[in-house]
Amino acid sequence: MTLNDFAKRYQIKLTDVVSMSGFGRSTLFSWWASPETRTRAIIIVLGCAEARKYTKVLRDQETRDLIDSLEINGSKDEA
Repeated sequence: MTLNDFAKRYQIKLTDVVSMSGFGRSTLFSWWASPETRTRAIIIVLGCAEARKYTKVLRDQETRDLIDSLEINGSKDEA
């Protein structure tokens, strides 16, 4: 299995992993190629895929509206 295949399996693009993790593509591919450091690449991809789930939830309009309503209600309670 390649690094690209592994990322696709968890429904995340390598460009997203690169931007979220701060590691370059060549670094990730080097880690994947070496048996000693492959675990590092796996953890980074899985971590980014998991973080993306929560980011998607926080960007959801319904969740955004709920957060905004809590901020407004919190301001009224303090006054």
